[in-house]
Amino acid sequence: MKSLILTATTAIVFFVTPFHQANAFNITISEQNFHGRAEEFYNSGNYSAAWAVYDQGVKKNPKSFFCFAMRGVCSAKMGFHNAAIDDYTASLRFAKDNEEKGWAHYELAMVYVELNEEQKALEHIVASAKLGNGLAQMICKQNNEPY
Repeated sequence: MKSLILTATTAIVFFVTPFHQANAFNITISEQNFHGRAEEFYNSGNYSAAWAVYDQGVKKNPKSFFCFAMRGVCSAKMGFHNAAIDDYTASLRFAKDNEEKGWAHYELAMVYVELNEEQKALEHIVASAKLGNGLAQMICKQNNEPY
């Protein structure tokens, strides 16, 4: 189990969060507007300003997988792990397909790694792998963890 956590932590260091690339998901024009404004803040390391923009997006689009997920990314970057968990969990409710669900589970696993909650991290990395997330599958394979 410890090796899974170390591998997952290593994966997050080398991998820029998937939600950062908005074009990877089927987002609405309204979500693109929020992402465009927030991306500048995010890229400059101003995660609180980016969070505020995505928070506006959540208020305007309360069923937006993308806005919840990106608000979660910003919360995680600022160290607000419980808020990130809440947002990633909300994003799961609004995910349109297995790819989005897989990324949300992957991000939940990474937050649980940061919190040293190994069992929850493992549950989410396996769920992500089952949904087809390549990074999660790689972590599972490296650790001989069936999915």
